[in-house]
Amino acid sequence: METLPHPVINQQMHCLTIGEQVPCFEADSTLGRVKLEDYQEQWLVLFTYPADFTAVCATEIVAFGKLHQQFKDIGCQVVALSIDSVGSHIPWLQTIEDWLGERIEYPIIGDYDGRIAREYGVHMPDGNQAASIRCTFIIDTHQILRALLMYPAEVGRNTEEILRLVQALQLSDKLGKSTPANWQLGDELLRVEGSN
Repeated sequence: METLPHPVINQQMHCLTIGEQVPCFEADSTLGRVKLEDYQEQWLVLFTYPADFTAVCATEIVAFGKLHQQFKDIGCQVVALSIDSVGSHIPWLQTIEDWLGERIEYPIIGDYDGRIAREYGVHMPDGNQAASIRCTFIIDTHQILRALLMYPAEVGRNTEEILRLVQALQLSDKLGKSTPANWQLGDELLRVEGSN
């Protein structure tokens, strides 16, 4: 399949900060049209990756696929995004299913013009190509950014840690307590500093 060159866009990136309302988006995905408002009243893990048909990205797509039901069980949706077209995502996902036996059941956005990546501060123009930074946004039910994890291109993220982080944030919100270092679901929590 012939791929078209990505547009070169020279705009300064805005880095989102924790506690900020995330930008709205609407785009085509492997599961049809998706928009941020589809996930109102749910938690959302939006993860970006550099490119289709790459080894590290394939392992991440599969790792999130294996945990997809666990995320859904805690009221959290998973959505992926890269600056590739849906026309590129679909054969790549078929290759992943054929070779690794994993059917991906969460949407992957085709952000071909890089608009969403720019709004989320993860667009990286590079000569005649472009890519999205390997980044994970954890967004709460009010569409507020609660956590932001960035990785270099050569290092895959830990999806178990992302699940743990969502669980910790949800429990902290519910009980008004904090989680200590290395906390796992079922461990004791701490009082929020400054509380009685």
